[in-house]
Amino acid sequence: MRDGRITNGSGAAVCALVIFANAYSVMSGSDAGSGAWIAHLIAGAAATLLAWCIVSVCEKFPEKSFYEVLSSVCGKWGARFFGGVTALFALVTCVLSLTVFSRFVQITALFRTPQIILPLIIAIISALALRSDMRAVSGAARLLFWFSAAVLAVFVLFGIRWMEFSRLIPAGKELCAFFCGAGEVFLNRFGTVFALFSVYTRMEQGTARKKFFMWSVAGSALSLALISAVTVATLGEQIAGTDFYPVFTAMSVRGVGGFIQHTEILACIAMTLSLFFKTAVCLLFSEDMLCGIFDVTKKEGISLPLALICAAMTQLIYRDLSALRGMVEWTPGAGWVIGVYALLPLVLFALVKKRKGN
Repeated sequence: MRDGRITNGSGAAVCALVIFANAYSVMSGSDAGSGAWIAHLIAGAAATLLAWCIVSVCEKFPEKSFYEVLSSVCGKWGARFFGGVTALFALVTCVLSLTVFSRFVQITALFRTPQIILPLIIAIISALALRSDMRAVSGAARLLFWFSAAVLAVFVLFGIRWMEFSRLIPAGKELCAFFCGAGEVFLNRFGTVFALFSVYTRMEQGTARKKFFMWSVAGSALSLALISAVTVATLGEQIAGTDFYPVFTAMSVRGVGGFIQHTEILACIAMTLSLFFKTAVCLLFSEDMLCGIFDVTKKEGISLPLALICAAMTQLIYRDLSALRGMVEWTPGAGWVIGVYALLPLVLFALVKKRKGN
């Protein structure tokens, strides 16, 4: 994932698959209850706005990589600070996604398989994929995107008879619950917004690049809100809020005609594919930032150690399933993380506006 420009459609497909990681297992925003879909819309709108701010900054320097954009706007030490913070957050998000998915697979299918096996395989394959040309990997993403879209269609269309749309009406929730839910969604679904710009700056230049990228982020946000709404309408607020893997549970009751019964297997395949792209993009972004921070020009070999560290960290960050759930739900400290993470694009946007004078 290095040399050569990728098509805008392929880049948009990669970004969408990254955002969709674990979309068919854990449902974020449970604090909002039956209004979890509203929390997804709020978080998606915020992520789209922040992505637009960063895109506007990058468009002022169309020939430069994202780290070079940071250097041009913030100076050498500012770029190192921004690059270090965002790279760390990308890696933490990657580790958490790998942990949630590997634990999910161990519980639902591979009971006797050591939990580290799956994240180790995905991390290593993702690191090795970074050695190939970006056009080949992004081309695969463009094909696999349509498979994920088909899974979404199956999830929604073939489960209508199990839905009760009255369950989607929020009741008895304070306004702060929706924003807490939105914060949880933002961290778990859109915490890789910065990492997506390792893909954006490799896309074909021109006005179409911005449109493809923004539609990818906004469309993914709407799709995640749809998945949340379907899950709540199928299971109800109580089950959707207490089941650690409610989307997978809702998917398991669907069938296609009378011959495809285990549609949840399609969800597992879609999650595995999207997690591969999320891991690869997070590793690529972290590699770009670290190489920029330490003035390293030869990048080969950096992604593999990062991948192994991520795989090892999946075994260290939680004690049990209850602790893991606590890591993906809202906590008071998460507000500080969101504040810092949301502030960076606004600072970049303000600085470039001041320097460019438009």
